[in-house]
Amino acid sequence: MLISAIPEGHASRHLLLEDHAALLRLFDSVLARFRENDRDQTRATWALFESSLLGHLDAEEALILPAFKEVDGAEAQALYDDHARFRVQLDELAICVELHTIRADAADALIANLEVHSHREDRGMYAWAELHLPADAQRRLQAVRAHAPSA
Repeated sequence: MLISAIPEGHASRHLLLEDHAALLRLFDSVLARFRENDRDQTRATWALFESSLLGHLDAEEALILPAFKEVDGAEAQALYDDHARFRVQLDELAICVELHTIRADAADALIANLEVHSHREDRGMYAWAELHLPADAQRRLQAVRAHAPSA
């Protein structure tokens, strides 16, 4: 669906949820390259996944979370804390990718955490942003994510 075809206010939520789906597809691709024992493609796909996830987190932290924190400080802090944990998991998995030693339990843990986080964001922050995020922030978010890599 084209972003311009989505009603005002809904584009950001749709874009962010699509981002989540694209991130999961990218991670599946990392694991597929790993299973094929293709070290170069594993590293390349990992780099795309890692930069995409970090870009997503950075965009949320810069454009949505500060305003959401004014409305629900505890929930916003929990989301910031999740983001910090994802960065730690990414650092740990990056070493595994480089050494070609990805463990299934570590990969499964990241995916499970991302899925729980995605649902939490959609029910809370994204639902709020859909109705209350200032139009300027929505436009900036759309511009940032429109230039992000996708799966």
